Amino acid sequence: MTAQSSIVSGVERLWRRISLPLIFVGARLTGTCDRVEQLDLSNAGIGDRELEDLRVFRNLKQLKLAGNRITDEGAEILSRLTSLEVLELSTDSITDAGLAHLARLHNLRTLKVRNARISDDGLKTLASIPGLEKLDISLTAVTDAAAEHLGRLPRLRVLRLGHTQMTRSGRARLRELRGRDLITLFDWRSIRRRV
Repeated sequence: MTAQSSIVSGVERLWRRISLPLIFVGARLTGTCDRVEQLDLSNAGIGDRELEDLRVFRNLKQLKLAGNRITDEGAEILSRLTSLEVLELSTDSITDAGLAHLARLHNLRTLKVRNARISDDGLKTLASIPGLEKLDISLTAVTDAAAEHLGRLPRLRVLRLGHTQMTRSGRARLRELRGRDLITLFDWRSIRRRV
């Protein structure tokens, strides 16, 4: 099997697996899909195995995978997509180990890991993403202790904490660490300039 037929085969498998059509605008299957920068595979019914087929998208900048069966193993596969700037996941199968894999994506600007089984200590690994500007950790079990780790993300500007265990004490600690330069969304109805 040639490299090109392997890539075509991988894309065809991915194509057949998802329930919505993928349109590769301007992409030609000649070794890689260099022109594709955004993929929305939300609720497509894919799992970790299908993520291997995304390797052909070498310049992928935005990937939406909310509502799929992605685990820590899948997070390790995603960590190889080094050009990613936006990654959206919503799965209860990502843990601190998966978050550590995702922290290898040094170009990330936006990370959504809603409904993940991550802890306060798991957020420590995000410090290795220097340009992280937006973080959504809603529907997780993070507590006030997360404020110490979140406060150390220098470029973080938007933080979603809806339905977490963070209390007013944690918010006050974030305010001490970050001042007013952090916009925090605590639930889906209110946005606050102050933490």
